[in-house]
Amino acid sequence: MVNELFQWSSCSGWICLASHERAEGGQINFFTHTGEKSEQSVLTRSVRVTVIAWHPSEAVVALGWEDGYVTLISPSRELGVAIII
Repeated sequence: MVNELFQWSSCSGWICLASHERAEGGQINFFTHTGEKSEQSVLTRSVRVTVIAWHPSEAVVALGWEDGYVTLISPSRELGVAIII
């Protein structure tokens, strides 16, 4: 697994890490500012993440995937919404 992108949220302190492995695809993990990994918000897809952008005042992150999908997800919930662009 190769770590490719990461983005820190200044409002919540969460770090979003995008990794990719050729055989498995892309994976998103979230970490607190103390390095604890959130097990409830791991997200995997067969393609890689190309961009990560945090909401400026909420703990919600937008993920852009190489196939054109956009996912909105919160690291503190198991809630995620996929949007096709």
